[in-house]
Amino acid sequence: MAGGQMTAADWTFAGGTPTAGDKAIVPGTATFNAIDSGALGESIDLGLLLTHPLFGGMFGSQGTPIRTCAGFIHVMNSLGFYFECDGLGSTLTTDLIVVDCKGSATAPVELGSSETDPGDLDKILVVRGATVIKGNAAFNASAKIQLGSTDLLDRGAALKISSGISDALANLLVHSGTSVGESVISALAMCGGIHTQDVAKIVRADLGGGRLIYNHAAVGGEVLSITVQSSAKLDLMGNSKEKVLDQVIALPGSDVLWNPSIHTITDFKDLRNANASDVA
Repeated sequence: MAGGQMTAADWTFAGGTPTAGDKAIVPGTATFNAIDSGALGESIDLGLLLTHPLFGGMFGSQGTPIRTCAGFIHVMNSLGFYFECDGLGSTLTTDLIVVDCKGSATAPVELGSSETDPGDLDKILVVRGATVIKGNAAFNASAKIQLGSTDLLDRGAALKISSGISDALANLLVHSGTSVGESVISALAMCGGIHTQDVAKIVRADLGGGRLIYNHAAVGGEVLSITVQSSAKLDLMGNSKEKVLDQVIALPGSDVLWNPSIHTITDFKDLRNANASDVA
């Protein structure tokens, strides 16, 4: 097995040039900025790509991302990580990306797909650090992004799903942190945190906690259902746009901020003042 620890910016490794399935690790002792090395950087389907939390450089750069593919990517450095999934001629998928930037991240993590040979993104977990999903990203049909960890503690996770993504994101799960959506989301689930949806629609949302600020100028038939559970908040007052929602179910203990003069909820099941027995 080749690969192992990267020893120079141009994808030079202690164990020799990595091949498909190998590990590529940017060690904590490295101070260089890793760069795309042309054919090498675009011809490897790695098993693992990892940046150590003490890595003192950037991985790629804004406008010049490193294009490759990996089964698992673990991002822990804090000075910038710029990556585009390359299909390598056969529409490959990067299966899992975990973003857990240690300390105070000073530059974003940018994830996308190669313009010339796009590979799919599948699952992304953002625990800590600011992550941008670029407008050229390609999602597979079951793609899922999770923001924050299941203990609901806010560790500084932030997410932006940029406009221009042609594939609807199948699932977005927000545990904590802040996120902004500018492309279509098929299903949103929230346990905490704040999600702001601009520009594009959400088809279905289940708010078990947190706050959804829905700024998209929705028309009838776009939002099939939004369920607002106890302690969760649906906010339509983030701007003055007219909005037409098909269905909102507001359960006891929830909060819905809206203005009937500019917002239309075709089927509003308002149970906020109901007793538990009435809901059952």
